[in-house]
Amino acid sequence: MTDRLLNVGALREALGWTQQQLAAFCDVDRSTVSKWEQEPPAKGPAMILLHQLNERISFAASNLPAPADCAAGSVSLAEPAVAEGC
Repeated sequence: MTDRLLNVGALREALGWTQQQLAAFCDVDRSTVSKWEQEPPAKGPAMILLHQLNERISFAASNLPAPADCAAGSVSLAEPAVAEGC
């Protein structure tokens, strides 16, 4: 994995997602996404997840639909179009 900080806002905008949609995908609160946009995670699972998502959209952005709008539920990185529990 890389040590570079990711521009989370740019990643989210490239996906065409709202903060709430990215939060649902990552199974976190919208306020966490807002914090990531101000201060990207430099280590840990959040950084890994965001970098993996960034790598996926670098070659498949048009094939990643936004997860269903829902208050709770998880979305698999392997199957980004599937929102369980929504």
